Amino acid sequence: MQYSIIIASKENTSTIQQCVDAIARQLPPKDSEIIVVQTNAVAVTTADTVALKIIEASSSLLVPQLWQQGLQQAQGDWVGFTIAECIASDNWLRELEMQMENHAAMGGAIAPPPEDAKRMTWALYFLRYSNFIPQRTSQVVDDIAGDNAIYRRSSLDTCSDVTVNGFWETLVHDCIQAQQHTIYFQASATMQLIDADSFSTIFQERFLHGRHYGSTRPDNTRLKRFLRVFPFAPAIYLVLLVRIILRTRSLPSPYRSKLWYAMPATLAILFAWTLGEISGYMMPSTRYS
Repeated sequence: MQYSIIIASKENTSTIQQCVDAIARQLPPKDSEIIVVQTNAVAVTTADTVALKIIEASSSLLVPQLWQQGLQQAQGDWVGFTIAECIASDNWLRELEMQMENHAAMGGAIAPPPEDAKRMTWALYFLRYSNFIPQRTSQVVDDIAGDNAIYRRSSLDTCSDVTVNGFWETLVHDCIQAQQHTIYFQASATMQLIDADSFSTIFQERFLHGRHYGSTRPDNTRLKRFLRVFPFAPAIYLVLLVRIILRTRSLPSPYRSKLWYAMPATLAILFAWTLGEISGYMMPSTRYS
């Protein structure tokens, strides 16, 4: 089988069929599968030419853990990952295929939400995807958005030890590069974020993702983490905020103005991430590692 595309679907159920349809029409007939790992039972269909697997999962799981459940059942030579709120452009797979011969992993850009999207969707976009906007140059990179990424299965198999408890893309990317393989950002392979979960869900998830990130940084004993991070804890928040603002300057002006529209929600969920990252540095957790 050539392709397995894994879609994680949590609280939001209104976009999953649109997400599946946009991907299914691009996949090679009879040689591909779509795996939907969902925490809410929603009926999903696709054309008979593309195999469809539905995995029901616990609502307590985070997206990387849903992806990991899908990866366990994936049979494709290339394995892609996304979420139900991201809709692939018509040329998404074709643009990624242009780089498959040369790289172990490819990721595309995340396009801004529709202009009338709710404030929470814009806030998540700026926090989560400001480093993966379509205006970024296509090139070899250290990191790609796991929500729009595809990996050579053989490379994932050699990194299986870091995906036991979840497909956390930062750890996978470190592993791939440690093996001297490359990761490519293909700006033209876009997906669009069109919706987001509730504020409470995103706040909690950003905290847990930040905690995982802080807990899994290499070469850190608890004492070293504490001494390095505690005096500069407030600066982490400011550095991340400035980074978001600078990155979004490349967006067209109508989208840049949305940053200020979404700023209260952006600040809130950025605080959740920062608090989680700091707690991970100071009191590393193995729960999501």
